[in-house]
Amino acid sequence: MPWTGSPSERHPLINAWAAFLLAPLRARIPESGVRTEIRDEQRCLTFPPGIPTMSTSMSIAFTQYLRPNGRRRDVEIERPSEIEAMAMRFIVAGGRYECEELTTGDASLTAVHEVDGEEQDVAIEICPNGPEVPDKVDALVRRSLAWLENSRSHATRHG
Repeated sequence: MPWTGSPSERHPLINAWAAFLLAPLRARIPESGVRTEIRDEQRCLTFPPGIPTMSTSMSIAFTQYLRPNGRRRDVEIERPSEIEAMAMRFIVAGGRYECEELTTGDASLTAVHEVDGEEQDVAIEICPNGPEVPDKVDALVRRSLAWLENSRSHATRHG
């Protein structure tokens, strides 16, 4: 059904729809105030800053350990929305992601989850700290979700 009414009348409906859909994905409102557009066939809606909208990339929260003393810092790594959705499944199930630069200069990316009452690395990716990192984040997320699904099916069979 086509939308009717002026753009200002559409915004509350679009805002509610987008907030509902994106809430599980921790929608982020752009601080830059950049306008976002959603194109629907012949109509083009432009949303003012502050209205959450669909995006092709989202952020995954990581705890970064900084050298030399391991000081912690929260960082976010932008990845496609399907990777972010997989990461959210792992995080909601009690997991988390960590990263650090090793003394070799390589990046270490880990997925951490509780196993038998202790937090353990359940997936690790190591790569040169550079352009390979985003692909390794994707691999880490896929491996962590595979571990989670495997551990759940194992618990179901043996629990």
